[in-house]
Amino acid sequence: MAEMAVMMMVAQGVQAVGGMMQGAAQQKAGKDKQRMLEQAAAYNAETLRRRANEESAASQRTAQRERDKKDLALSRQTALAAKSGAGVENPTILQLLEETDSYGDFLASTELYRGESRARGLKDQADVGMWNAAVEGRAAKKAGDAAFAGSILEGIGDIGMAAYDGYKGGAFGSTSTPDMPDISYDPDQNWMRPKRATAGYR
Repeated sequence: MAEMAVMMMVAQGVQAVGGMMQGAAQQKAGKDKQRMLEQAAAYNAETLRRRANEESAASQRTAQRERDKKDLALSRQTALAAKSGAGVENPTILQLLEETDSYGDFLASTELYRGESRARGLKDQADVGMWNAAVEGRAAKKAGDAAFAGSILEGIGDIGMAAYDGYKGGAFGSTSTPDMPDISYDPDQNWMRPKRATAGYR
């Protein structure tokens, strides 16, 4: 009986330790997932921010080309006005030059705005990705920590129950209370003696 109790106690203890090891593995898996999510988000964010910088730089180059085209158009218009004899002081020529200048600035500003808008969208996408990864990673770590803590508590309970069952089963030696003799008082002899010894005493 005692040997069986010991075997059951050991089996329950092994099962409890296995549960705690599984909880530790879940905790590690949660931490690993958090790290992987954060690393992937950081890589994606870096890529998106690099693209954003490229978009901004590209828009600046395009805007500069629009300014160059404007300056070239103004130079040609001025030369043609001088060659025609009208001169650049002519109101019509002045208005034409002003419109050319304004339109060239508008095209340059539009290109800058488009580039900055695309860059801002990419940067926002990077920030959102980092935030989502942080939230999901913390949730994974929290779930792993909770699983580990639960396995510890469950394991402690199982080990305690195994020890109790083993104690009841005699794994730690006899747990029965020894029989006490049935004592009676003999007034003639003025002392206590077992009842089973009183037969035929007188």
